[in-house]
Amino acid sequence: MAITAFPFDTQDTSESDYSRLMGEAVDDGIVGSQGTAGFQVSAGAGMTIVAAAGSAVLRGFMGYTTGTEGPVQLSNGDSSYPRIDRAVLRLDRTNNNVIFTVKQGAAAQTPAPPSLTQTDTGIHEIPLARLEIPSGAGTVLSSYIVDERQFVGSTTGAWTTTGRPASPRKGKLGFNVTRGAWEYHNGSTWVDLLPSTVPNATKWNNYGLIVQSAQPAVAANTIWIQPI
Repeated sequence: MAITAFPFDTQDTSESDYSRLMGEAVDDGIVGSQGTAGFQVSAGAGMTIVAAAGSAVLRGFMGYTTGTEGPVQLSNGDSSYPRIDRAVLRLDRTNNNVIFTVKQGAAAQTPAPPSLTQTDTGIHEIPLARLEIPSGAGTVLSSYIVDERQFVGSTTGAWTTTGRPASPRKGKLGFNVTRGAWEYHNGSTWVDLLPSTVPNATKWNNYGLIVQSAQPAVAANTIWIQPI
């Protein structure tokens, strides 16, 4: 059987081909640093939820909004048992859109959230929040909402100390050629991925590790390494 290959100048690239390629090149998730507000779900009026403005990548497709999405209506709580719904972003290749919606779970004594639909040619969903609806609920409370958002990854880079990225996302990783060290951004500053020094008595599998020339005082669960 012949190998299908793309893209080439002499052929069109289909929507499914594009998704197959970009879905491997870019992670699913919210665009931005981990923990930022993009598409964050919150309670609306009554049994509704809304999602904050944001951008997201779903299997290589981009969906974004500059304003609050919703409200999306939820069913009232079951009379006897709790249930777990799921707020999702849904890529629909048939209707050519991305929507914010809710998948309703089944009420049960021990409920489980509905599974995500993730296909290469049809529907592809990414999670935004788990909605834990107690029995008898008639209003969504913030305590019912458990954030499930995932964020797109950051590419690995290389730079000098003066040429570091100006506005990096949290978790941005790269090799600093000036310092000869791998470093990442923790959201406020650059931090060495592997610190050059560690304090004595660092724990390794619950054993304290001490590296020094003089013999330390005897202590339980302690390993002493004497430099030569």
